[in-house]
Amino acid sequence: SEVPKKERKSKGNKFIMLDLDLLRASNFLFNEGEFRTLLALMSYDWSNVKTELKISKGAAFGITTEVPNVVWPSQESIAEQLYISKSTVLRAMNKFRDIGIIETKRRLNKPNLILLKKENLAKLISKTLISQKTANSVTNATYHSSTGATYGSSRS
Repeated sequence: SEVPKKERKSKGNKFIMLDLDLLRASNFLFNEGEFRTLLALMSYDWSNVKTELKISKGAAFGITTEVPNVVWPSQESIAEQLYISKSTVLRAMNKFRDIGIIETKRRLNKPNLILLKKENLAKLISKTLISQKTANSVTNATYHSSTGATYGSSRS
């Protein structure tokens, strides 16, 4: 049996709690690399762990109280953890910033601090699921133009 040259060490948590709505909406919001990067970022969020570190992480954002949802993995760490390229992680992070689900704070010679804006992500997911449900309702009904009748059922 062959021994790997370099064993990859797991960073972040091995398990995360995942909202089922995020899973449902992910096909409409993210490509595979983006979704995996988001999950990796979420795996670094130790909001439930009370530490003094949260205060110092939050201070970089001008917040002096405990701040959940702040993580600081490097792009290299995420890429290595997911077996994807650093450029894939970079593109995903840029998209996340553009759509408002993360905010980053650059640090000198250290990984950036990343604020996960879970409220914005929840709003985006909700909006996406509502628009998909509406689109499916319209698609599942057949409109007959001469009689004005709609045939078929709309799913809820």
